[in-house]
Amino acid sequence: MALVVATQDGKPDSAMGTALASRFKSAAINVSTSFFKPEFVSDNLFGTIFDGSTEVLNRLELAHSLDALLLARETVKFSRNPAALDNVLTANVQLQIQVVPVAGNVQSQSWAFTANGAGFSQGEALQMAKERLIKQIASDTTMSLGF
Repeated sequence: MALVVATQDGKPDSAMGTALASRFKSAAINVSTSFFKPEFVSDNLFGTIFDGSTEVLNRLELAHSLDALLLARETVKFSRNPAALDNVLTANVQLQIQVVPVAGNVQSQSWAFTANGAGFSQGEALQMAKERLIKQIASDTTMSLGF
């Protein structure tokens, strides 16, 4: 299984990818976070597959190498509450995760997680939100792969 996590600005997120890979890795499942190059995300191949097209899967002949793709898309919204919180920024991060069957006996599945983080800069707020997402993923008991 190849795993790719994409940010909303079209870049891979390796830290979130590592967290998801460790969550799903087992003796029966090999999860690769380095199967695709960053261009897989920046050239919108990731987005095309995430949005439901299987044409790219066939064109890249992925069935020869993979049973499934584990794709995750991050969406971030920032807000500021100047009156109540001394101009603290809040980052709201949503992570949508999909299992996309490529070959073999793999079922499509999806999950979604949301976390908030606060800070005096967008970077601080985003980092806190991502840390909370990683904790949610690590402790989640509903995510499992059916193969």
